[in-house]
Amino acid sequence: MKKTLSIALLFAASVALYAQNGAKDKPVKKVVVPQIVLRWGDADTAASKQMKVSDFRKLMQARVVPQESGWRLQGFDFVYLENRVYEDSVGNPLRVTEYLSEYCPGDTLSSGVRMLLPERVKSGDTAYISGIRLLDANGKIGSGKSQRFLIVR
Repeated sequence: MKKTLSIALLFAASVALYAQNGAKDKPVKKVVVPQIVLRWGDADTAASKQMKVSDFRKLMQARVVPQESGWRLQGFDFVYLENRVYEDSVGNPLRVTEYLSEYCPGDTLSSGVRMLLPERVKSGDTAYISGIRLLDANGKIGSGKSQRFLIVR
């Protein structure tokens, strides 16, 4: 019994050692995904990371466009942080941040976000576009640089 157990342990150790050495011999292929610069809206809007409430409402109808030609937007994650003030049980003001997060296929905000957000947008809120997925004509995958927009008065 002891002899069988020791042979089994020796066999398991040699398999593990062989697997470790085999993995070292193979070169690891690193996939480099290019970071593409994007523009949401017109050139003036893209340059500004702080915008008025009215400008942000207009921007919600705009397309997200890659700056480099040959890339097509597959989709992106849109996150909106809305600052709200509530009262706790004894009447003290309580600042709470509510999150709206949605995956938007294509190059525009989803219709649900475009319908819900315009009346809720106010100064102090923040919007993020991240997780941007791009595809070129050859099927090469790319990602876009994330963007942050702070809504001001």
